[in-house]
Amino acid sequence: MNSLDKLNALNNDKELNENKLIEFYIDLTPFMLMYKERNDIQGDIQIKDILDHWNEELANEFSDFKYIDIEQIGSDEDNGKFIIALLSGIDFYQEKNILEWIDTDMEWDSVKLFTPFSEWESMGSDWKTFAEDYHGYSELDEDEFLELLDAAESEGREKLYPTLFKEAEKLIETCEQYSRLGDYAVTLYSKDFARNLFKKAEELAEDGGDYQNLANSVADNLGDKDWALKLYKKVEELAEDSVDYQSLAESVANDLSDKDWALRLYKKAEELAEVFDDYHSLAESVVDDESLGDKDWARDLYKKAEKLIEDMHDHLILAEKILDDESLGDKDWARDLYKKALELVEDKDDYETLADSIEYEDNLGDEEWAEEIRKKGK
Repeated sequence: MNSLDKLNALNNDKELNENKLIEFYIDLTPFMLMYKERNDIQGDIQIKDILDHWNEELANEFSDFKYIDIEQIGSDEDNGKFIIALLSGIDFYQEKNILEWIDTDMEWDSVKLFTPFSEWESMGSDWKTFAEDYHGYSELDEDEFLELLDAAESEGREKLYPTLFKEAEKLIETCEQYSRLGDYAVTLYSKDFARNLFKKAEELAEDGGDYQNLANSVADNLGDKDWALKLYKKVEELAEDSVDYQSLAESVANDLSDKDWALRLYKKAEELAEVFDDYHSLAESVVDDESLGDKDWARDLYKKAEKLIEDMHDHLILAEKILDDESLGDKDWARDLYKKALELVEDKDDYETLADSIEYEDNLGDEEWAEEIRKKGK
């Protein structure tokens, strides 16, 4: 090392010794969302842009401010160490003002953005201890992490949420898993974190079921109807049979309150209906007040289902659906179906099953007829 290099090294060591470093852990995703909203930025932004902006602003306002920097921690791109370098002899009040300018106490979507770094480091061992106490081990799968999150909520261990969600995310790979963890994040942790998980779920979606389950979560839990609408449209593109269209119609009616679109989907479902299960399930759906509440259409569909009945059990299913007060509540039609079912019994178990259905108070509640049927089965 020549004399110039030695001098530079000495100056660098001196500068480090003259700096007071205050370090925080930050999750970079909500941090950047905060910055963009705070500064009304619509497009993409890089960490360097934030650092350049804040370094300039802070240097102009505070004489003992040196710099801020963000270092990635490990392989996780979302984990960052936020470093504030101040002159070692900084006045207490100026240090306080700098921290207030940065707002290191701020919460974003109910999550504290800045966690003292030493506190964050200790959380790594804390969650493993908690897992050991709860499960007996700390090598967990996805379901066990979700159980641990439930336990953390019930035991008031909210400080473990950031670490638990991060650790759980490392294990998941499918659309369904990301969506499921996102549902937990909405309730327990952060909507912004959940939104990020839902975005990753969308990237991994493979079929209509994936898109629909994700859309349901986005609509019901995240409350983002516009995003859910786009996802439901994708589901419609991928729909193939009566069951697909019926399921989508229920979601559109319930989550988006779009009865017109739901009606079109239900009609498509009827066009594709082929078997008894298709028709009776469709009838049960359209009669639901949360969907269409259309009893006349449901009656027509139940009649089509009746023409496709194959055995005693189908008669029982249809009779019980028709008897439901929230459906048709038609006891006369149901009684006729029970009579036809009686003609199709094959063994003692069939007699008992039929009698139980007829006797049940929410169906016919006819104990006398039920007892007659049981005697026939003996």
